[in-house]
Amino acid sequence: MERAGELHKMKIISASTLEELSETFDFLTYLRIKNQAYSISRNEAPGNTFRLGQLSHIEALTLKKINADIASLQSVLGSVYSRAD
Repeated sequence: MERAGELHKMKIISASTLEELSETFDFLTYLRIKNQAYSISRNEAPGNTFRLGQLSHIEALTLKKINADIASLQSVLGSVYSRAD
């Protein structure tokens, strides 16, 4: 999030994009903690991966949207930084 804040200060991303990134980070953190708690409850080692089948329908749709948004942002950043060379 610090890097995203710097991109916003440099006017590379908007305030709304920064807010979306913050919400995305929070959601991904929620999924990670939820999955780790589930693993611990089953006496398994907690990890950072999960199966899509473990997600609710809304969580899966949100995750798909996040992936698309991140890909779009990566494309924008790639074009910004390729011009900077």
